[in-house]
Amino acid sequence: MVATAQFEASHSDPEEVDQAFSGLPLSSTPLKSRFDHEHLKVVLSSPAEVIPRTKPSTSGTYLALPPTWTQSQPGNPSLAVASKTLDTSMSSIEAPCERDDSTFLPLSSECTSTRSSSSDMSNAGGEQRGHWSERKWIVNESALMELFATYHTCGVAIATKNITRSGSMIEIKWTCLNHHSGVWRSCPEVRGMPENNLVSSAAIIFTGATETEIAEWADLLNLQLPKKTTYYSLQSTYLIPVIQKAYTDMQEKKLSELQETASAGGDTDVGGDARSDSPGYSAKYTRYSFMDDATKKIIMSDLIQVSEATSSPAMEAVGFRRGLDRLLDSGVSVDVVTTDRAPSIRKIMRESYPDLRHQFDPWHVAKGVKKKATAAARKKENRDLQPWIKSMANHLWWSCSCCAGDEKGLKRMWTSILHHVCGIHRWEEDGQEYKCNHDDLGDDQQIRKKWLKKGSPAWNALKAVVLEKNLLRDLTNMTLFKHTGNLEVFHSSMLKYAEKRRHFTYVTMQARLQLSVIDHNHNVGRQHDHTQSGKQGKYNVVHSRQSNQWIVRKLYEPTTQDFRKDLVQQVIQRRLDKNVRLGDKTFHIHPPVSIPANIAPTPKPNKDDLVKQHASRFPK
Repeated sequence: MVATAQFEASHSDPEEVDQAFSGLPLSSTPLKSRFDHEHLKVVLSSPAEVIPRTKPSTSGTYLALPPTWTQSQPGNPSLAVASKTLDTSMSSIEAPCERDDSTFLPLSSECTSTRSSSSDMSNAGGEQRGHWSERKWIVNESALMELFATYHTCGVAIATKNITRSGSMIEIKWTCLNHHSGVWRSCPEVRGMPENNLVSSAAIIFTGATETEIAEWADLLNLQLPKKTTYYSLQSTYLIPVIQKAYTDMQEKKLSELQETASAGGDTDVGGDARSDSPGYSAKYTRYSFMDDATKKIIMSDLIQVSEATSSPAMEAVGFRRGLDRLLDSGVSVDVVTTDRAPSIRKIMRESYPDLRHQFDPWHVAKGVKKKATAAARKKENRDLQPWIKSMANHLWWSCSCCAGDEKGLKRMWTSILHHVCGIHRWEEDGQEYKCNHDDLGDDQQIRKKWLKKGSPAWNALKAVVLEKNLLRDLTNMTLFKHTGNLEVFHSSMLKYAEKRRHFTYVTMQARLQLSVIDHNHNVGRQHDHTQSGKQGKYNVVHSRQSNQWIVRKLYEPTTQDFRKDLVQQVIQRRLDKNVRLGDKTFHIHPPVSIPANIAPTPKPNKDDLVKQHASRFPK
């Protein structure tokens, strides 16, 4: 409606004007310059002619309300005409919208995405506005461009849009028909770098993924992420140094605790085990880790490349000696070292560390016993031994757990299985009577059980395994019932960050294995999870390929990954450091000088020469 305005100053009560304007949104129009009159009463009267389809006023006189901009909608010409008519008609009384006007706030180069004013969106998850951890959404580009059809302040169409991309960030420079202009970015910048480029790159390695996997996923979705070269540059300058610092800080804290224990006269029992990057005898890397037997936390973990040893199997001994020397040099009082029965480790302990007590993991020993018994039971005359194989492994584990450090008692308990399998539960040995520790069996159980006959081929095969010379000798190193089962759990979780048969450079492999240590130490000691009632523990039923039986496994409390957020925050802080420059190799983590760049014994030849020498048995 087009109306003629007549302004008459009056001294009427200002509450009438305030009441007339109450309930209107403050953001419905830009702020206008105030008139000199303190109180105004605006009276509008309908003209004789009006725009078609516009109803005349029924009262003739009414108070005018502030105008609300009508934004033109794409594909709706009538709304566009109305918008243009409104702009023209109000231009005579509208306060000038210029950059020097304090009420004019266009989007500038410092502006970022508009944030919702609703409390449930701005404070979702307790996150801060503008913080890197705020929620993010996958938005189609066409839907995003709909927001740049008109300028929300003046209500006219945006004439030009210049769209640029920087990794995961989109930047839109726009100009409307009223010559207002601005810049909108999809994320903030951290010292000139899009924040989401840093965060998305950090999320790849911190979760154990690889750039190749995420790039393929993003390519199918057509999701914009930093390019491969950008990612590896960010990884070398920011991500890997942050991982190493977090690992070093955690290691120093743990060593400090063990040093205090040593100062108070206490000792530390440790367990050690190796994990290679591929099965067999062709591994390039081996990681040897030492775990505190009391807290089950990893104290230190060293990466060994095959070029540092004579062969792939020899890397385990190199890592063991290096790690144990560092522990002792750090002032940790080590008393017991638990490992597997590797001959190279036994020799090192016997010759270099005679003052330390060396214990073997019963699980590894029982595994060897089971393997030998299974091979013997494959013979036709020893088939009766098959049902007793699992019992043999369980009996060795029980003997180690109940011997209470008594070497003779352990051997007596272990060899007692030769009597039990024959149905003899009381016997005399060295002039003293002994019996099995289990409850007395009923007559039915005694009859139904398939006992072995003493002197039979199956019993003789079992006796050969039980009384094997090397096994009886190793029992002396199993009296304390120390095992490395928790190290096996750690090695399983390590696969999340560094899968076997997947190649990484030395520095990247080291960083990923350091991440696995951080993850393990943050989640060690999880308790058995229970149902909502809290009265019953949770279990999972799985089929064991090894035993070919259905078994149950405990379900533990979920892991926490809060340490990843701390790492991301440290990455941003490192980016804010003006002394750290992207791509400058002086800020990269480098492998030790003793590690060659290539494990090949000869230098890399020229590619063209190799192509000429290449011959194929397949036709071209």
